Amino acid sequence: MNLLFKITYGLYVLSARDGDKYNACIINTLAQQTSNPEKLSITVNKLTYTHSMVQKTGFCSCAVIGNDATIDLIQGFGMRSGREVNKFDGIDAASTNNGCLVPIKGIIGYFDLKVIEEIDMGSHTMFVCEATDKVVFKDEVAMTYAYYRANLLKKKDQAKKEAYICTICGYIHEGPIPDDFICPICKKDKSFFAPYAEEKKEDTSIKEDVSKESYYCTVCAYVHYGPIPDDIICPICKHGRDVFVQQNK
Repeated sequence: MNLLFKITYGLYVLSARDGDKYNACIINTLAQQTSNPEKLSITVNKLTYTHSMVQKTGFCSCAVIGNDATIDLIQGFGMRSGREVNKFDGIDAASTNNGCLVPIKGIIGYFDLKVIEEIDMGSHTMFVCEATDKVVFKDEVAMTYAYYRANLLKKKDQAKKEAYICTICGYIHEGPIPDDFICPICKKDKSFFAPYAEEKKEDTSIKEDVSKESYYCTVCAYVHYGPIPDDIICPICKHGRDVFVQQNK
């Protein structure tokens, strides 16, 4: 049992803007510090592009994900790098008062934040912020990290017998795949998809070759098989060694 997984977290889309560049990532560390004035903290991995933008500009927006959100939202903003793709391409988004973009679908509302203090946490930075604005889209339940793991990830793992996985971003398409299919996450065509059953068989053979030692990323669920190096960077969400937890311990 990992005691960290027993702590209650939410899931949020942290958005930033630098000039004409917009970006966002998934975080699970938005916390209220005071209510009058409203001060909140966010903790962001230093390797993310969003971190560098927030640190440079001193402002951001943090959207609260609701239970009606799909895995596509979390994959799209959390499992690829904004240095390589425009994460808002094809996304229905709202412009905030501080100039950021926040997705609308699957979001219950957002805070506009102004950074007033930075605390170095090693691999991450904690930004202490003042809320300069807040908008509520709908009065619904916010998604917790536990709900995400128990429902969205579980649903992904229990894909239908006929399913195809994108070899670029890991998106899973259930059922027959059309010839003109375009991945909703990374925008690659059908040629980049492989049968999901074959992909799982390959994973099993790898696991057998390296024994039972394996580690999974607590951000995106990527699994690393075998001994894990200290300088590992997750190939999906780009987080470092600190977000990996050993399996089958």
